Amino acid sequence: MSGTILLGLVCLVVPVLYKYAGLGTHKYIKIVGMSGLFFLLSAVFADGIWVHETLMKIGVLCKMGTYFLGFLGLLIGTIMGALDVMFETGEITTH
Repeated sequence: MSGTILLGLVCLVVPVLYKYAGLGTHKYIKIVGMSGLFFLLSAVFADGIWVHETLMKIGVLCKMGTYFLGFLGLLIGTIMGALDVMFETGEITTH
């Protein structure tokens, strides 16, 4: 669980560092930052104290769903952000 919290915090810091480096903020970097919120929400659901068994099942489903959304956002944001930077620098050209 502490790894999920650390991953969420790192994802939240990425847009700040990207802007501090002078690269501006692209929409894909914002997706990476948003995925950090999903990772932190997943950690909250994992740490919840569930009184009833039905609530525990709902909590596990919410934890898995938010972790999947965070992972999906991180994957899409990273790939699309890398492609965007490559197109800007001219490493990939379109004819």
